[in-house]
Amino acid sequence: MNLLRPDSFDKVLLPNAEAHCLPAWCYTDDEFFELERKQVFGRAWVGVGRQELLPNAGDYRTLDVAGTPIIIVRGEDGTLRAFSNACRHRGMRLLEGEGSCRAISCPFHGWKYKLNGDLLGVPHMEQAVGFDRQTFGLTPVRLEVSDGFVFVCLDPDQVSLKDWLGDFSERHAAYGFEKLRCTWQTTYEVDCNWKPFVEVFMEYYHLNWVHAQTFDEIAYKPPVPHEETSGNYTTVFGYHNEGSAAVIDKMADALPPIPGLPEDLQRATRYTMVFPGFIMAATKDCMWYFECHPLSANRSRFVLGTCFPEETIAMDGFEEIQKSYQERWHVAAQEDIDVLERQQLGLASPLATSGPLSHLEYAVGDLAKFIAGEVTPRS
Repeated sequence: MNLLRPDSFDKVLLPNAEAHCLPAWCYTDDEFFELERKQVFGRAWVGVGRQELLPNAGDYRTLDVAGTPIIIVRGEDGTLRAFSNACRHRGMRLLEGEGSCRAISCPFHGWKYKLNGDLLGVPHMEQAVGFDRQTFGLTPVRLEVSDGFVFVCLDPDQVSLKDWLGDFSERHAAYGFEKLRCTWQTTYEVDCNWKPFVEVFMEYYHLNWVHAQTFDEIAYKPPVPHEETSGNYTTVFGYHNEGSAAVIDKMADALPPIPGLPEDLQRATRYTMVFPGFIMAATKDCMWYFECHPLSANRSRFVLGTCFPEETIAMDGFEEIQKSYQERWHVAAQEDIDVLERQQLGLASPLATSGPLSHLEYAVGDLAKFIAGEVTPRS
């Protein structure tokens, strides 16, 4: 690749206090985008939402990961599995969107697969010499669940999800992620590279400017110093004067804390990014996350999911109160998107340069170091 030189990431790899962000071309170049798709998303454990969204046998969802169409489906045995979304006969895309089915049927020639991927029915193949249906099940894709989150991995040689996440579960244990339930989802398509969206989610530096008219009253305090992790993730923890995720003028609608959450965590929010781009935040009463789906060097899709404790969901009036939270998330996302799309235009300038990072942006630097390590040729 012409852009990658031995010194391309020298400033990125410096210690945090000296480090720069990624070069501008990392956010705009089509060739680098394809390299990321292959070397970053094609090898990582990629977060793709919550397991409770597919509760019943036959429930499925389709999506693309690193340009690869896949199916996630709940089997009759209750196990969540992932497969290539391509028929083993002539490659027909099997399912679209999401829904429920008793079997996976090819709309082209009628090949039918069980929910566990086994080939169930094959019309008009009796004259095919040596044909063995047992060898033509759906191509499996690695899928594992941690803390209620679903991750898939296209690389058969990658470490297990447990090893990828390291101490993630222990660090987030107080919030009881596995006991939360997703109650609402929405999707944003943004005219920017995937990295600016996940970067802005993970830094405090922009708050006083981008969100000055909406969330400034929350009075966020600077985050605690950089926390070392043993896994492929970075996290930012900070205190503030309100723990609710509701909008400011509707704080009276705030829901009760997550059961058992320590009092000090009720005045704080933890933001976490599982590399490469699965981001989440946990606070007093809820957790929210964004799935990251890069579409091109200049366009991305993000799926926002919001999660609450079952006890909270069962409260009278929860659906109405939840609207305040939805408004908060939408307002924040739209304010960020307006800035990010403008940032993307600036990054496309031939004169755009890589600038130094503030101590309030250390997670941005962590992501940059991760990407640099993944795309750099390995000996």
